[in-house]
Amino acid sequence: MTNQLFFDSLTDDYVQFSLATLVVYEYFSTIPLEMRVVWMRRKNFPAVLLVFIRYNSIFNIVVSFVMHAGLRPLTCTIIQRASEASTILTYIAAAIFASLRIYALWGRSVPLAVLVFGLSLVPAFTTVIYYIGERPSRYHLPRYIWRCEVTPPMPLDFHTELTRVTRVTAIAADLLVICLTWAKTFSTARTFYLIFHKMSIAGIMMRDGTIYFLIMLILNITQLVVVRSYCISQFIYTLTPILISRFMLNLRSLDDDVSSSGFMRTSRILSRIEFVTSSSSAKMILHDKVNRMHRARTAYIYADD
Repeated sequence: MTNQLFFDSLTDDYVQFSLATLVVYEYFSTIPLEMRVVWMRRKNFPAVLLVFIRYNSIFNIVVSFVMHAGLRPLTCTIIQRASEASTILTYIAAAIFASLRIYALWGRSVPLAVLVFGLSLVPAFTTVIYYIGERPSRYHLPRYIWRCEVTPPMPLDFHTELTRVTRVTAIAADLLVICLTWAKTFSTARTFYLIFHKMSIAGIMMRDGTIYFLIMLILNITQLVVVRSYCISQFIYTLTPILISRFMLNLRSLDDDVSSSGFMRTSRILSRIEFVTSSSSAKMILHDKVNRMHRARTAYIYADD
């Protein structure tokens, strides 16, 4: 039993080290971009949300390593509760991010935003349920010093069902978000690219939103298949803030570029251009498309006001 516990902890160490490397690499590779699009611009709620998501992931990694140190029981409890709070806040931030995307894209639609927020918030609630009654403790391993650990507060079968509910709900929320995003951005993004031959904010939302959806879909399905795998859960906790922060950095970066390149003046000229279709001689006016693109840019919560 002790040897099995030792090898399980060793595997956990390898996973933690790999994820920590990924977090550190992502952080340092995007510091110049963060300085330009966050710290050198006017601060608003999206900027605060972005900074929180980025630095909360670093805090979570630090806490994970601290838990491997020789700690007193009281200190172990405090560190474990801090890690749990960080995980719950990550899920809440992800839910806010998803709901604000839909709120901005769908003309400030409160019902859709509330629906997305409710579905996206389920993992936070199930995580709270899992943590209720949990008893942090510490144990000793061969060749290891004392380590922090927790005693599961619920039967294994109930935990399995709770994990399945969490992952299925997360898949449903991500699927709803990506479908709503494509429905609102595909036409605008395609038109913008055909005219300017460059990525628009709508295109970034489509591209990064799809990447986020596919990666999280793979992880969620894997978690459903291997329900009791702690490693998959760690990948989900770690990749969620990384993908969201990169998504937000890309949006703010593009918004900064178009704001400084006279895009508004170009779009006013473009809004007067008319195209005649070869099939019906009916005029297709880009005015509405460009205006929708600008409304998305103005209302979009991740760009500066």
